Amino acid sequence: SAATSARVITGVLNAYGPAAYTAEQASDILFKTVDKGVVTFEEIAQNMGDILPTAAALKVPLEDIGAAYAILTRRGINAAEAATSLNRILISILDPSKEAAKLTKELGLDWSQAALQSKGLAGMMDEMVQKTGGNSRAVAILTGDQRALRGALALTQDGGEAFNEMQREFQNNVGATDTALKEQSKALLFQASILKNLYRLRDKLIVRGGRLRSGTPICTRTPRSTGSRGSGSRRSTCSSARTTGGSWTSSTPSIR
Repeated sequence: SAATSARVITGVLNAYGPAAYTAEQASDILFKTVDKGVVTFEEIAQNMGDILPTAAALKVPLEDIGAAYAILTRRGINAAEAATSLNRILISILDPSKEAAKLTKELGLDWSQAALQSKGLAGMMDEMVQKTGGNSRAVAILTGDQRALRGALALTQDGGEAFNEMQREFQNNVGATDTALKEQSKALLFQASILKNLYRLRDKLIVRGGRLRSGTPICTRTPRSTGSRGSGSRRSTCSSARTTGGSWTSSTPSIR
């Protein structure tokens, strides 16, 4: 909805500042995330608020966040958990634990805000894989908790190739909003055509204006004056009606 779009776009502008993105640019990146990931715009609006302040503080571009979010949701992590995982990864860089700081020295890994700004999030993930050899225990120490670990492993699952490719795709987001709106418009028109056909079908099957359409079965129940069941008994008369020049005729009634 318009209110949902306005809320999340306002959140982006407030977090990054009006000089970083226009409303149109923010909208294009968010719709690109929906297009490339397995997530709805409503889910982004509900969960992106957790990531934006951290990403803005670390000066991580919204394009990088969108690319990472798309990869995480593609790899089976739901929208809420993807947001939490990504946020925890960023926090581990902003405020590494003592154990993580010790490990980075041993590995010769620059796990800092300055490195993030110079290499980008994909570059940081690449270097982490190279220095740790993809060892999950080492990655867990660096990222700090299980939620961040799951996100980091998903982003680097193929050596980070998919994430790097996704990040390149997010360098061109112009028109993503217009494309998404056109697709939504097509879907609405398709649904409208289905509805129209259903109404046409209904009109062929019902009695309209006192006339019966061909093949419409008509059943009535009338009281019987005599019979073994007494005067209260009824009989059901059904006929297969057909139109004949504006009037109708029926076959011989059957007693049930």
